[in-house]
Amino acid sequence: HSTSRRQRQMCIRDRYKAMKDSIVNELITAMKDRLPPGQNLANFLTDTLCIGREAVYRRLRGEVAFTIDEVAQISCKLGSDHRKSLV
Repeated sequence: HSTSRRQRQMCIRDRYKAMKDSIVNELITAMKDRLPPGQNLANFLTDTLCIGREAVYRRLRGEVAFTIDEVAQISCKLGSDHRKSLV
């Protein structure tokens, strides 16, 4: 009985991680699509969010989540057309 419960919990965690990874990947793709030609995403995020380069890379690797405030800042900067905003 405990094995099946543990398996269910692992399955839920796996699905959550997959969903989270998918959202992060979609966000990164949307940012890259809206970035001006020739601009580096990491440099853009460093300047826009006023955080260090390593902090940016942790977010891009999915090790640290973007906060809702960070997503809003990015969206304001890149999503000039409100119908195409990132969020």
